[in-house]
Amino acid sequence: MTKQINWYKWIFAGLVMVSLGIYFTIALRHSANIGISVRQQHGQWIITRILSHSAGDNISVAVGDQLLQIDGNDPGKVSSVQRMLLVNHASKLTILRDGHQQVISLASHPFLSTYWILLAVSLSVILITVLILFWRRQSLQERHFENFMLFFAIALVALIPSSQGIILGRIILVAFLSLIPMMVRKMLVSPKINSFLGWLTLIYTYLNPLLYIAFVLGWLPAWYWLADYLNDWGSFFLPLVLVILVFLEGIQKGQERVSRVNFSLIFLTSLIPLYLLYLYPLKWPPQHSFLNVAAFLLVPIICLLHILIVNRSLSNSYRRVRGYAQGYLLVLTTTIMALIINLGRGLPLWLVTAYALMLMIAVAPVYQEVFALIAGFDSRHQRLELFDAVENEREQVALTIHDTAIQNLILMKKQFERASPEDNRQKLLDTMDDLIHELRDLCNRVYPMLISDLGVANTIRQMIDHLQQTWPIEIQFQDHSGGQLDQLSDRQANFVLRSLQEMLINSVKHGQANQAWVQVTRNQKSLTITCQDNGTFQKHSQTSGHYGLTTIKQKLNLLGGSLVIQTYPRTEIAMMIPLESEEESNGKDRFN
Repeated sequence: MTKQINWYKWIFAGLVMVSLGIYFTIALRHSANIGISVRQQHGQWIITRILSHSAGDNISVAVGDQLLQIDGNDPGKVSSVQRMLLVNHASKLTILRDGHQQVISLASHPFLSTYWILLAVSLSVILITVLILFWRRQSLQERHFENFMLFFAIALVALIPSSQGIILGRIILVAFLSLIPMMVRKMLVSPKINSFLGWLTLIYTYLNPLLYIAFVLGWLPAWYWLADYLNDWGSFFLPLVLVILVFLEGIQKGQERVSRVNFSLIFLTSLIPLYLLYLYPLKWPPQHSFLNVAAFLLVPIICLLHILIVNRSLSNSYRRVRGYAQGYLLVLTTTIMALIINLGRGLPLWLVTAYALMLMIAVAPVYQEVFALIAGFDSRHQRLELFDAVENEREQVALTIHDTAIQNLILMKKQFERASPEDNRQKLLDTMDDLIHELRDLCNRVYPMLISDLGVANTIRQMIDHLQQTWPIEIQFQDHSGGQLDQLSDRQANFVLRSLQEMLINSVKHGQANQAWVQVTRNQKSLTITCQDNGTFQKHSQTSGHYGLTTIKQKLNLLGGSLVIQTYPRTEIAMMIPLESEEESNGKDRFN
């Protein structure tokens, strides 16, 4: 069952994001995320972890220090410590290190400019999604994609507030991360919950955010293991594991997929900077901000769009329009380049290069499939051109039969009606001879019958003799192919003869030529057939007739050859035809 896009939902989502934007802007003006995790050991609050690029990362606070006071208050009485074992916001800390007490003042470092950029990006995500699904009857998969992009846009709004310790921002981000495995399963595997992994993913999607909300509101005890689960591996590691399991489930079920892109590999590779440079930073290389590394999640989301399009889960896609495919490649490439360049600040070139290589290997199937689609556009365009050429030839054959043979038959019928056969016997016989000659000439133009009997070179000579008798032109023919002209395949020989005939007729009819020269030369891999005349080249002659130069060029391209036209000092047209091996010729002829 399908339905059109729900405008009320998207308008409501836009209003929600504007409201969140206003709230988070006010909160970020006075925000300084301390980013310190603490635990109580033997009645003392000990610092156990400091998030990178937080305020705590820029002051003289170290893991193992004893935290005495937060803004003059006992740490156990601060709500964020009580509920989440985190120090999020403060202007002054009192610590004890090696028996010496220190008072550390903290300054606010708002991220308003960066936040406004992300707010604009999130609104753009909504606009792009609406444009993709604009006025379409949506399938079930498209509705799941619509919901996923809606949650993604809201998560972008909460990204920086979450990194700055604002509780509402963290709740939104944890909810989105918990939602990813279920949404990926609905879009790539099955919208139905019909397996153990499906039920497990569904329970995690709803239970994890509810646990986090209950934890930050103080409804659950501040157990250390629960804090580690919700602030660490439960919200960041489990979604990755579930996405990989969902992808493997689809493979195990033999899910019919057109795209061969490994989404779990792209997702895993994109999370490497988040894990190694922020969540679990090594002593080396330098740490990065949460925004810099979390932005790599754009890559799997862009690739997910491609997978859904290729698998026909999204019907409004670039599979039909070449420009959409090229635009998609531009967006994907620009995004990866910008992320890699930003990641390279402060990191060694070899390390950035190694990671860029890993990421490109993961997304390489996306490029291969999009390039294949673009090549398919070219192939379909060539087939369309060939179809037009065939239709034009059929039309010309029909017109020729109508204007010659049929008209002559009508004339003969009227002559029979008006007089006795004895009076017009000779005249009727002459008319029948002319009709037979015209039909035979038409058959030779459609498909020369003499090639198999006389060979290509002799058939060309006979065709030239016939043209000289019919038209006021003198034609000289020279064959320097060393017999290779007679070795052409049936397809190539027929094409050469018809093309030469058309070019010579055009020389007389349109170029007003009275002399022409035809020459055949060869090299190791191709034949070159050159037609010169002393007439004037006319542009309209490229498309005139049923077998004009445009059609000749199109068919030469299909044969792997090329056409070169030179108009000064004489009109010269050269056809270069690749020589086929015997196996290629036989193989192609079997399918004709």
